[in-house]
Amino acid sequence: MDKEKKVQEEKEWICSQGHHNPEKAKFCLECGEKRKVREEKEVLSKYYSVSITFLNNKTKTFTAFLDTGNNLYDPYKKRPVILISKSALSGYNPRCILVPCLTVNKESLIKCFKIKKLIVNGNLIEDECLIGISDNNFNFDDVDLLLHNKIVKER
Repeated sequence: MDKEKKVQEEKEWICSQGHHNPEKAKFCLECGEKRKVREEKEVLSKYYSVSITFLNNKTKTFTAFLDTGNNLYDPYKKRPVILISKSALSGYNPRCILVPCLTVNKESLIKCFKIKKLIVNGNLIEDECLIGISDNNFNFDDVDLLLHNKIVKER
């Protein structure tokens, strides 16, 4: 492959129909297919460093992922719920309240607890929120928390 052709290929993307498109085009110019390639920075921007100060005054830092499908609020005070894997609590046994939860498969109750302080990527979150305990581990990239949409949207 000659150098000129390689440079040209790096500045374009190819749709599933084989049409060549300019790098910045969001749709195929010939068939209208939407570009499906995600930019790496877009994916990385969904990971966050989150520090939680629990009611026992201990602080722990977690890797979190923005779960755009997490729109869970407690019905009592309309606080957003951030999910944490049970294994990440490592012996911390908070006093919990039960919050109704509707998932794709079923309706259930999730144990939730209050915290003293929440810091996301170095920014103190002033809004009150709850932490919901998930019995499952999140199976990707050492993530222990799934952030609520509202926590990140307002930043």
